[in-house]
Amino acid sequence: MSLVEKIKWAMSLREPQYEALKYFDAISSKVEYKIVDKEVAEKIASENCQEPHRILVDKEFDFPSFCFDMTTGIGKSRLMGACIYYLYKTKGYKHFFILAPGNTIYDKMRREAVPGHPKYMFKGLESEIERPKVYDGENYLSYPVKYVQQEMFIENTSEIQIFIFNIAKIFTRGDLEFKFHKFHENLGASFAEVLRSFDDLVICMDEAHRYYAPASKTAINYLNPVLGLEFTATPKSTNRNIIYHYGLEEGAGKFLKIPVVMGRTNTAGYSEQDIEEMKLKDGIKLHERRKAVVYKYCLDNNLEQVKPIVLVACKDTAHARQIKDKIDSDAFFGGRYVGKVIEIDSSTSGAETEENIQKLLTIEKNTNPIEIVLHVYKLKEASCIIQV
Repeated sequence: MSLVEKIKWAMSLREPQYEALKYFDAISSKVEYKIVDKEVAEKIASENCQEPHRILVDKEFDFPSFCFDMTTGIGKSRLMGACIYYLYKTKGYKHFFILAPGNTIYDKMRREAVPGHPKYMFKGLESEIERPKVYDGENYLSYPVKYVQQEMFIENTSEIQIFIFNIAKIFTRGDLEFKFHKFHENLGASFAEVLRSFDDLVICMDEAHRYYAPASKTAINYLNPVLGLEFTATPKSTNRNIIYHYGLEEGAGKFLKIPVVMGRTNTAGYSEQDIEEMKLKDGIKLHERRKAVVYKYCLDNNLEQVKPIVLVACKDTAHARQIKDKIDSDAFFGGRYVGKVIEIDSSTSGAETEENIQKLLTIEKNTNPIEIVLHVYKLKEASCIIQV
């Protein structure tokens, strides 16, 4: 049994995760990233990627970087864990830098790097590897570095070391300069210099489309990684480094639910606003019937209660705000949904966005009161909700 197959069975990988890992193996088994030229790696990737085509890595990167374009809900974080373990076993790489956008997803990645978490990124491999050592924006100054005759000395380690940071914690002005570029007495150098000293540093970019600004790419390139792995459901049109694609059309009905479609024939004579309200109320009535059925099923079978969720797609931010005001009122279903709706779109920003995404990440829990999510186009990150 090949290593890729062992990883599949140990981690219970879904078919698209397994396929993605196979294509990555087809490329990586022919490349030693520590010494390969970027152009050579591009050629090998072009010949061994899904539906072979020309792979071109961003010109701002001096290292090969490959993108996995996979629809939300398939499990990109789990694939990231599989790729990290694969590189550890096949090439002995031990240093992995995970870049996450925003504090909420950063916190999510930190939790999922801890054994015992339900979505532990190495779940199934606990008996195969030591517990990875995790450094992040809170504890990176404790990284063990020694100096011998004024030269940096980092002890060899047999364990995987993971460094988790986000833009807010590692950049100081805009998205240009890493905060840890500065000299720290605890380290005897900047943390960037510590990372640059590794000859096997791999950059894993969660929601990779968030780091395509020129200044971001310059800062990432400065760390001198040997390989970049990009994970996104929304690649840029300029992406030419996609080695594997799995879209919504492939996943619907297999790993993603096919939505229920409701319709009416008696809408003649009603205004557009009236019809919209009919649709909304019909959807909520279906939601309440489903809640009752699920509640009884869980009760009868002594199962933990599952909370159904409603997802409402809105035309624009103004429309989303109108719908939210309607639902979040005493006049709508007797006030049963007051405080139970959140809005995820471009009109929310900063602290409000972080708060809403935090609610979104925990929406499956019965302690979270949110039942209805409104979105325009922003619901594409951290939105793997199985109860919709």
